[in-house]
Amino acid sequence: MKFVTIIFLTISFVTFQTLAFSQDATSKIQISNDLLEKSKRQKTTAWVLMGTGGAAFVYGIAGFSRGFLDFDSDERGPSQIHGIALGYGLLAPLVSIPFFIKSGQNKRKANEVLVFQPVWMQQPFGQGAPGIRVTWQVGK
Repeated sequence: MKFVTIIFLTISFVTFQTLAFSQDATSKIQISNDLLEKSKRQKTTAWVLMGTGGAAFVYGIAGFSRGFLDFDSDERGPSQIHGIALGYGLLAPLVSIPFFIKSGQNKRKANEVLVFQPVWMQQPFGQGAPGIRVTWQVGK
């Protein structure tokens, strides 16, 4: 009975280890595809932040140059909007920098995952691989 229990536990342990810690080639490809997709989304986010920040900065500067120093009017609405746009225009490009950095890191990581993949090349039909044949006669 002890022998059967030990064999059962050993087989269970080996099976668990194999299922829990082994990786197949498709999981590495899937990880690489996920990282590339994440990198693409991060780069898109960074470019959107950079573009909208630049446009908001130009809008804020243009608005301030037209009527910022006009202290006779009691209207503060337009200059507040231009101030918010200028602030966003200054901060958004700064916020986009980490997105560019993480995008590059994820792209490099995705390429590193695929570096260790075995590549199977098929020989064209009809061509043999070079080799040596060695034969010897055993007994007569």
